[in-house]
Amino acid sequence: MPKLFAPILREPAKHLYHLIKRPAYREWCRLTSRYGGVPRHTRREVRVGEWTLLVPDVPSFLSAYKSIFVDEGYALRAASDRPVMLDCGANIGLSVLYLKRLYPGARITAYEPDEAIFDALKRNVHGNGFTDVELVRAAVWTEETTLRFWQEGADGGRIEAVGPGGGEGGSHINVPAVRLRDRLEQGPIDFLKLDIEGAEVAVVRDCGDALRNVRAAFVEHHSFVGEPQSLGAMIDQFERLGFRTHVHQAFSSPSPLLHCAVQPGVNMDLQLNLYFFRPEDGQT
Repeated sequence: MPKLFAPILREPAKHLYHLIKRPAYREWCRLTSRYGGVPRHTRREVRVGEWTLLVPDVPSFLSAYKSIFVDEGYALRAASDRPVMLDCGANIGLSVLYLKRLYPGARITAYEPDEAIFDALKRNVHGNGFTDVELVRAAVWTEETTLRFWQEGADGGRIEAVGPGGGEGGSHINVPAVRLRDRLEQGPIDFLKLDIEGAEVAVVRDCGDALRNVRAAFVEHHSFVGEPQSLGAMIDQFERLGFRTHVHQAFSSPSPLLHCAVQPGVNMDLQLNLYFFRPEDGQT
């Protein structure tokens, strides 16, 4: 009998342990308790520790806060106390705030194409005192150009060139785009984050050997129903340059050979978090 109920009893004990030992977990529980019932696309001003944050969509904020601050998906060991970092798809700035807390001297350039989300990014980063972070209202792409962009209102906006255009609601705008390869060729990058809603395959392919200048990278991979998949080619792009790969599941079908589930509203059937790092940097 004790063995049967052990997993059930273990969860409350784990919860209590994290409440006592981990401030970020405790803060996430507080935020969830206070804002967990707020519907999607509801704007709120949220106090998080010493920061006041403008949040355009509370549910996506709570999910991102957990993955970034509680699960520490962007935790890394930099070679210096002033690492150079590129945050491509910075959204409202939680990733920037985490990285600046981790490395206060970090030199970060953050890209976000959605003009409404960019306003929140600027307020959350510069408005909380991190004025040394360079904020660029642009998409990262394979060339410097102007692109059509679907504004979803939260964390799912994307350029129309890489997948089916939009779901229900939202709006379509033109956004400036910059070529990521040009930035990588300027010099070493300690950490590259790519969360660009389906544009990652084309961008990584265009970067080519310029990825040699990157020490560690996080890529959020998106697979849209009916669109070609290039997951293997993208991983190979990194591995042939000497990176090791770790794959974390973000969304997938429990039984894909029987039924392929799709994320509501975004027509996506697979989402993975990909980590690329040099072998010597992945050791503890």
